Amino acid sequence: MRIMKSYILYLALCLMAAVACEQLPDEVKIYGVGCYDPDNKLTALREKDLDVDAGEFVVGIYADGVYTATLSDEDSWIRFADQQAARTISGNGDSTIKLVYDINKGIPRTAVLTLQRGNNVFELKFTQYGILEGGVEFQQKNITV
Repeated sequence: MRIMKSYILYLALCLMAAVACEQLPDEVKIYGVGCYDPDNKLTALREKDLDVDAGEFVVGIYADGVYTATLSDEDSWIRFADQQAARTISGNGDSTIKLVYDINKGIPRTAVLTLQRGNNVFELKFTQYGILEGGVEFQQKNITV
């Protein structure tokens, strides 16, 4: 009987440890909403670098209720995959959002995804590298047009 109790206690502790591994990042506990890279759920995502080429990226959302997700208005190069024209979408609870972005033939650019749950705000900044990384450099310095 004593061995059976020890075995049950051991199983209970293992179950508690497994559940503890799924805890939310501290930032999400504070804000009630946040982002993560689906490949690493335990790390809150604040910044994401994107390649020069067009592509897509899935953002994991931690939320303990209804939230809105807004992309900055001036950044039409990045958008919600399912809502081509919408700059704001809403969701409820943990979910994912797919974003698509265009090729960048210029200098690096940024966009911000803002998540809001009540008065709590969480921002994820995207930086997309460009073909012209350092800007444009002219051979002749003093040219009058």
